[in-house]
Amino acid sequence: MLTFFVHLMESGDEHDFEIAACFHELLGRLFESTRLPLEVRSAPSDKYPPEIQATLTLIHNHYSEKITIQRLSREASLSSYHFSRLFKKHTGESPHQYLLTHRLKQAKRMLLETNLTVEQISTQCGFSSSTHFIKAFASENAGTTPGKFRKVHF
Repeated sequence: MLTFFVHLMESGDEHDFEIAACFHELLGRLFESTRLPLEVRSAPSDKYPPEIQATLTLIHNHYSEKITIQRLSREASLSSYHFSRLFKKHTGESPHQYLLTHRLKQAKRMLLETNLTVEQISTQCGFSSSTHFIKAFASENAGTTPGKFRKVHF
């Protein structure tokens, strides 16, 4: 498909309609290939120990809820201290940072795929307030607020 598209582009103006059709087909295929639910695409892999796997699954399935280190460490059947060390060793992030990053990924997806307000997205992603959400989002996106992000991408 891509080779055909390049060939049409090099052929000249008489193929404008075919180029546009090919481009739309290419975009359609790209869109379809990314339509897996985000939970499937970002589900934790089996490369983690069972204790960490269980907590990653909990985060991915319950990110909208209040999730504490105590809850995660209970899920892993470890003390908070040992859980935090093991989690960071295997993921490269603290449990808090991992949860925040996951919530922000979900928020970004919702900003692009829904008409929910910033406040609704904030609540659905588990942030304690829309102010906290906006600050966290801007901090991770070069100062761009959720509202500006949505405007730029629509």
